[in-house]
Amino acid sequence: LTNVRSFSPCTAKAYKYSLLGFLSFFGDKNVSLIDKSSVEDFTALLNNKTNSRGRKLSAKSKNLTLNALRSFLSFLRLDDDKIFDPKKVLLLKVDMGKTVKVLSSAESFSLLSVYDTSTIAGARNQAILLVFLTTGLRVSELCELKRDNVVGQDSFEVVGKGLKTRTVFLSNKAKTAI
Repeated sequence: LTNVRSFSPCTAKAYKYSLLGFLSFFGDKNVSLIDKSSVEDFTALLNNKTNSRGRKLSAKSKNLTLNALRSFLSFLRLDDDKIFDPKKVLLLKVDMGKTVKVLSSAESFSLLSVYDTSTIAGARNQAILLVFLTTGLRVSELCELKRDNVVGQDSFEVVGKGLKTRTVFLSNKAKTAI
């Protein structure tokens, strides 16, 4: 998976773990015998499974496993269209009640005021923080950024998760700081 679809090693490891769980559940049966009933039985097993802390798996964790199963079935269907249709593997509803926590304006200004911009290091650090706060870059993307690629630019491209490229726009304050 890491070579074929550019997944991170952690994603490939999670897929492997999920598939091994299903194959262990399904046993030595021929994969062409996978049907709706066996997928429903596996889903029931996931609903009763607990994690290493003794808690029931979250819907997100169960869906990760079910998505791995869907991908596996899609792969198998490339050679045999009699394999159970992966679109029939139903995912669980995930509670979207969690909200993203963001810094308030006061917290952002407080962070930015920490640096003594009369020094080169302070000005540099404040510019880095401004770019981070105003662009939505991931920390890993910020670390890969080269100053020469953004100086004098209104926008630039970054390669993010899954090797997907996206355009990021700089605020006027970030451009001035750089």
